[in-house]
Amino acid sequence: MSDRKQLRALRHLPSVFVLSLRLDLSDAELGAALRDTRLEGLFLRKTSRLAGLSFLSTVAGSLSVLDL
Repeated sequence: MSDRKQLRALRHLPSVFVLSLRLDLSDAELGAALRDTRLEGLFLRKTSRLAGLSFLSTVAGSLSVLDL
């Protein structure tokens, strides 16, 4: 995904197992976007605004691959 409109639509999809994001988002924005998803793989390409990895708590039960 490369724009915020697509990211907002994520919560309306029935299932997403792998997600590649090319958006520079904060920890809070990522946490909100990933809430209630069951991601197995997350690939982040623009991460200059990330201050930590606290957003991962929203997908901790399902995530097995993280690529920064």
